[in-house]
Amino acid sequence: NYFTKLNKVLVIIIFGLLVSLFPLKIFISRFMVDYVGIFSYLSIIFAIIFVQSKMQILINPYYKLLRKESMMLRANLVGVVVAIVLVAPMYILTKSVTMVAIGTLLAMLIRLYLSEVYLKKEQGISSNKNIFFELAGLSLFIIFGLIHNLYLGLIGHLLIYSLFLLKQSNEIKELAKYVLRR
Repeated sequence: NYFTKLNKVLVIIIFGLLVSLFPLKIFISRFMVDYVGIFSYLSIIFAIIFVQSKMQILINPYYKLLRKESMMLRANLVGVVVAIVLVAPMYILTKSVTMVAIGTLLAMLIRLYLSEVYLKKEQGISSNKNIFFELAGLSLFIIFGLIHNLYLGLIGHLLIYSLFLLKQSNEIKELAKYVLRR
């Protein structure tokens, strides 16, 4: 029960925090013009932050709580192998930092969601539908983050985030009641 609730709370908060990409891009484009080159991969870095936040705050503590450290090691090794297999050839072929960021994100996503599915199975949680919505949300966030018109990207992200919150409204109310009871 706690795993599912914490997962939902984390996703709501972290997706909301992703909006900080757009003010950061505006700041960089106005005051640090020499660094606008990072815009080609900055939204991917923010997606990596989403993945790492979820991994560090939710997944790793549950591995330890359930005494599944050996499975955590396996998941980490899979992540490293996938990163090597993806990132090295991508960089050798393209010499592109963006491709390295994409490869890193894919490796981390594989590690995160393999771990999440495993931990849910261990706890008897059968639903994995959140994974599809998270991946769709991250993909849309990256697309909106790559749009050259910052305001259009911001509006797009806020629209998607608002729809996400609307879809989660019943669960948000439930979580609020749960927190207020404590």
